[in-house]
Amino acid sequence: MHRERVDTIGTLRIHSVTAGAGRPVVFLHGWSLHAASAQRLRDYLEHAYLVHTPTLLGFGKSSALPKSFSLEEYGAVFAKWLQRTSPEPVTLV
Repeated sequence: MHRERVDTIGTLRIHSVTAGAGRPVVFLHGWSLHAASAQRLRDYLEHAYLVHTPTLLGFGKSSALPKSFSLEEYGAVFAKWLQRTSPEPVTLV
């Protein structure tokens, strides 16, 4: 079963879909896509892994990118989301 959630990091919302149980895997979608683009991958892996598929900022149901937002800031927001989502190490795809 897929579970949708929205986490707020500062003033930004990050939408994600999670499915399965087991060792955590985080799948980052390609540019201009969103969490739903990983549905087939989630369906395949959820039997053995806990699969997190966030929608990156600027796409889908996540917040739009702020006008002046550096790559370092983008990474810091994602790192905070990752810490909140999974306290244990993850496999990043």
